[in-house]
Amino acid sequence: KINAGFANADRVLTVDIDLEEGPEGIVANALTLPGLPSVHLTVSGAGPLDAYLAEIELATDGTSRLNGTFGTRLQPVLDDKAVEIGTSRVFGFDVLGDLAPLFAPEHQAFFGENVSVTALARHLQDGRTRLDQLLINTRSFQTTGEMTLAANGLPEVMAFDVKIADPKGARVLLPGTGANSLADGHLNLRYDSANADRWALRGRLNDLVGPDLKIASLTL
Repeated sequence: KINAGFANADRVLTVDIDLEEGPEGIVANALTLPGLPSVHLTVSGAGPLDAYLAEIELATDGTSRLNGTFGTRLQPVLDDKAVEIGTSRVFGFDVLGDLAPLFAPEHQAFFGENVSVTALARHLQDGRTRLDQLLINTRSFQTTGEMTLAANGLPEVMAFDVKIADPKGARVLLPGTGANSLADGHLNLRYDSANADRWALRGRLNDLVGPDLKIASLTL
């Protein structure tokens, strides 16, 4: 079932999503989930749009795989004298769970038992959108970042850092790349429209190996 509504009078948002299918269903087949398990997704929350919070849960074969929240609220904007001069809308997303069983066995070590995604963004009065924080963590992959988009949607500032490494020093098989693997690596992306409008990608990938690839070290 999917029930959603918004009351203009009191600006209350209600979302109630409860989607469930048995084993060997459409979703499990489309995502090629190992064992084609049953899938159950719920998203539930009701409250004022200016202070809204919804809870998210994903389960397969009756076992919870992912839990978290999504929310939005209005936050006062203060000047340098702590006087409120307006508001910005803040969006937050935070989920945590064990997603490894949803991937092929050879990729489960990459994700591990604790996958987390945290994001905090805000829409400013001047039309810009700012991603204040992005954190993605798996067993062998970590990303942190922030970004500001102009009112026209073009990037103004970007800063993203990526680290790839197995905590026990084993090689890391990269999901979605066939059989490509590496020993470890890190990447740093930077962009600032006020600084010569120039993109910069720096980093190093060590001992990158694939079916038709063998690079001892790739430095960017």
